Amino acid sequence: MTKYIYSFFLFLLPLFLITQTSLVNTIFVIAFAFSLLLFSFFKPQKIIYNKLVLLFFSSFLLSFIFSKNIYFSLWGKGAESLFAFISIFVIFSYFKKEYFGEIFKFFVLGNIIAVIYFFIQSFIGNEVLNISQLSIITALSLLFLIPQYRDKRIIAPIILFFVFLIFVDIKIAWFILSIGTFLIFYKKLVNCNFEIKKTIPLLFILIAFLICFLIPIPSSETKEVGNISYNQSISIARGSLTESAKNLFFGSGPSTYHYQFSLYKDKEINLTNPYLVAREGSSMILTFIVTLGLLGIISLLILLSFFYFEGFKNFLKEDDIIFPMAFSFSLLFFFGAIDIFIILIFFILFNSWINKRKEIKIDKAIIVALLIIFVFAGFNYFNYIKADNHYNRSLEYFLSGELLGKSINEMEKSIQSFEIGDYYIALSKLYLLNASQYFEERWVTQEKINEQRNMIEENISLSEKYAKKAIEIDKNNFQSWQKLGFLYENINFLEEEKTEDIIYNYQEAKKLAPQNYDIYYALGRAFEESGEKELALEEYKKALELNPNDNELFNKIELWKE
Repeated sequence: MTKYIYSFFLFLLPLFLITQTSLVNTIFVIAFAFSLLLFSFFKPQKIIYNKLVLLFFSSFLLSFIFSKNIYFSLWGKGAESLFAFISIFVIFSYFKKEYFGEIFKFFVLGNIIAVIYFFIQSFIGNEVLNISQLSIITALSLLFLIPQYRDKRIIAPIILFFVFLIFVDIKIAWFILSIGTFLIFYKKLVNCNFEIKKTIPLLFILIAFLICFLIPIPSSETKEVGNISYNQSISIARGSLTESAKNLFFGSGPSTYHYQFSLYKDKEINLTNPYLVAREGSSMILTFIVTLGLLGIISLLILLSFFYFEGFKNFLKEDDIIFPMAFSFSLLFFFGAIDIFIILIFFILFNSWINKRKEIKIDKAIIVALLIIFVFAGFNYFNYIKADNHYNRSLEYFLSGELLGKSINEMEKSIQSFEIGDYYIALSKLYLLNASQYFEERWVTQEKINEQRNMIEENISLSEKYAKKAIEIDKNNFQSWQKLGFLYENINFLEEEKTEDIIYNYQEAKKLAPQNYDIYYALGRAFEESGEKELALEEYKKALELNPNDNELFNKIELWKE
């Protein structure tokens, strides 16, 4: 039965990549683990035990316990990481090596359907999500099929996958294919006593992949989403690790990268996108360094080092497609962004490769406890998905330009389903916009004027309430403080005593985002409004230092100097 559960979920995995967001993908992984636990309850089974894997997952749990913002990590997006990693550990623990050959065929079949669906949606003009991840999954499926290239039954899937990869031209996918194919080619060459004639088909395949990796394909229509650079990621990691002993050893906590980014981002980012808030580094390794600390990253590197050492040592002794697949896929830790499916697949491949395996019995009481946790997690994530749907619908109404009331209504439903600081920030903005619309109305009768003033005050009060709630939920998010400061700045003409509140909130935001030039600009405006010209000039100069491309601010400072 366990084999069928694996086959079913791995068949569905590529299909989820093309239609769903990362949040739904997390639900998928949790459901996968829950199914395995439920079956093992009715039919007890031993689980796989590996010390290095256990060390890595233990470091993740420790990082969560010592998280920079435990409240946010437990009930917000950090829980997405926590439960997903626990689920991956459960999936890893119940996997058996002998499943691999059979269940991976279902994975390839699901990938074929996903690619066909992609082409259909592209033809009718609809957007497909997670193209980069889908291309990586497709590269892995193609790598699985390459040793069987003489089998006529798989020629059609090989052509389909190759055409898809050319169409999207995601370079990391070609990189995976090139590395994996080289290992397959080299193994074949060794087996043939270096008779190159017997490996010519594989050589041509390898050359084709290398050409696609090295040369841009003009016909491709999909562009890779950019990320912050390696140098910037390293700079953020250095700042985060030296912040405290806790950060050095345990990291800032799962899903807290954006906090550390705001604190330590390179000011050069202001020149390209001063409003950028990155939630991960340029690679998984650089993200893990910040969020998991030295303990987490060292445990991961030990695991990978063991895999590389043992793998290369045994690679030439056995006919094995798993090692080339797992090795090339593991490079995503160094060159790819974090994706829960990619981590899941790596651990399945790793488990398929392990020779030294220990099995232990698991008590039913532990299974029951885990099932209860997973039911609780599933219920909360169901509410999270509902909230996210309302949030997206609210944005659609807002972007339509004429449905602000419906946008507010949907955003209120989102916080009723699941409370996240981002939702409260958005709702605060909407109420402030609504107050602005009432303010722009012009009435003649005193009755209407009084009604207008009441509506303005009511919307401003609600905007302030939700902005404060965002801070209460996530006090380490500079955007929450910045939003409240912006609110007070916009209503200062109604209540002059708000000047101190403006300055206080902007200064709190500055502590959390000292490289954000927009906050310095806002503080300069606040000091200028309060008549403190020297303090205003100081903030303006700092803003210009962070973003020298702001010509308007440059002219203002020069004018003041005169």
